[in-house]
Amino acid sequence: MTLLITEVTNAGIVMIADSAISFLDSKGRIKEKDHQDWQKLFKIPSINAGLSYWGLIGKIPTKRNFDVWIKDVINDEHIYNNLEEFAAYVAFRLNDACGNKPLQDGEEVGIHISGYAEWDDEIIHPTLYHVHNGHGQYEGTPILRKGSNKIERIKVEWISQPRGLFEVHHELPMEKNTILKNLEELKKGLALRNGHFLLYAKMWEKFQDAIRYLNLIDGISIPRKKEDLRSRKGFLHVMVQNIIRLYECSNQGRIVGGTISSLGILPDKYIET
Repeated sequence: MTLLITEVTNAGIVMIADSAISFLDSKGRIKEKDHQDWQKLFKIPSINAGLSYWGLIGKIPTKRNFDVWIKDVINDEHIYNNLEEFAAYVAFRLNDACGNKPLQDGEEVGIHISGYAEWDDEIIHPTLYHVHNGHGQYEGTPILRKGSNKIERIKVEWISQPRGLFEVHHELPMEKNTILKNLEELKKGLALRNGHFLLYAKMWEKFQDAIRYLNLIDGISIPRKKEDLRSRKGFLHVMVQNIIRLYECSNQGRIVGGTISSLGILPDKYIET
């Protein structure tokens, strides 16, 4: 399993991934977890962008480890000249590897691709594409205590669409939005999360409330410099680190874990430390 986050804001782009890979048995159950530094986060130097992946990558018949295969795709620099062309090429290569046939339902795979591109206002902005083979989401159903309106437990399910061919999805800017709406979304910040992100999503929701409260107190600023990409990257790195520790002390097993990789991307350079 994976925990993958890509955040785009006016400060720039931050991409974060863990290094855990899970191996499944014939019934789709996790039989082995490998934390030995699988690479899930890559630079795309020729266009100053980044790439990360999530999902059942073992279902893609690449005939070699997926991280090696994706490096070869990135190295095909003569094929693409910009972020949009690269995203289209990744979708093409994924579909080609699968014989231009969808994977089985439940076999979800996705690629985050983020860098800089010109928007409708003719200005270069942080941009995010998501190449995947179908949407899915967590849905929680509260179960009430008998004879009461108090919640006893919550039933959580992953609701997945039927799988299709890999397609490029414009996360930001969104094609259906006006330029003003997209600029507003960029100002607020957009975080794309994939993998086993349920714990992260719920913690982040509550944690953000606490951070907003604390930042109202004189002399407190979290992260240290809100518009500084290095500060933003460090803050998100710590958040993912804490989630990994939660998995370590929970009954969920270490399906998220290993080494955290993080990458900051500015228009003219990378921030890796």
